[in-house]
Amino acid sequence: MIHRELSGLHQLYIPHIFSYLNEDIDFVLNELKAKGLCRDFLAQQKDRGDRTHV
Repeated sequence: MIHRELSGLHQLYIPHIFSYLNEDIDFVLNELKAKGLCRDFLAQQKDRGDRTHV
């Protein structure tokens, strides 16, 4: 494997990539919740008393 150090350029665009991923995942999760597709999973979490982030 090639080992490369992060350049200054990576520090500029990696946070933006993670920000876009966060927005996309949040949008999809909210859509699934709105359609009730997460209802059973969320009910299981509450029944077990889990403190897992959903």
